[in-house]
Amino acid sequence: MKDIQTYFSPWVRKRSATLSCGRIPLRKESMSYTQLKESERVVIEILLEEGKSIQHVSKRLGRNVGTISREIKRNKNQNSGQYLSVKANKKADKRL
Repeated sequence: MKDIQTYFSPWVRKRSATLSCGRIPLRKESMSYTQLKESERVVIEILLEEGKSIQHVSKRLGRNVGTISREIKRNKNQNSGQYLSVKANKKADKRL
């Protein structure tokens, strides 16, 4: 019997495998992400001020809804609930 790495490597490259039971997708690759840019944070601030939804913001930026939601939750003002891109960028820089 082949070792595991040799056995699975062709499937991993194709990201899916065809077995007797059908097509089974494999998610072997690691998740990669890019941090939000300053310009994206400014767009978030503007769209939120205009009353747009998180879904609208995510579609406009081409980002996942969860990414935008976490960004807003993490960086909104505790008292006013307002999202300020300048403060969000400062907090992001500190996390690096």
